[in-house]
Amino acid sequence: MVGVLVRATWDDDVELADWVISVGNPVGLPGSISLGIVSSLHRTGAQVGVPHSTLHFFQTDCAINPGSSGSPLVNEFGEVIGITTAIRSDAEGVAFAIPINHAIRELRLLGFQL
Repeated sequence: MVGVLVRATWDDDVELADWVISVGNPVGLPGSISLGIVSSLHRTGAQVGVPHSTLHFFQTDCAINPGSSGSPLVNEFGEVIGITTAIRSDAEGVAFAIPINHAIRELRLLGFQL
């Protein structure tokens, strides 16, 4: 297995309207990317459709489709800012990502050394 060095940035550095890129495998199409902006910085779990979550989420208009969830959301500098997580099925162009610092904190709680 080959390790990959990834630079991440904390959500404090992310601003409304920042350019973002979603990388993933939507509907089995590998190596796909989509471009968008950060539409909101602090969506609650209830707003995203995960009512018991205590995390907050970024909102983006990047296309997130089945197969893309769990993929990196990167800024214009190639830094990972989040992990794509969910879409709103009752709207178009409304997707969500967990900020990377929250994902890293959870992984460390699970015992991963990052």
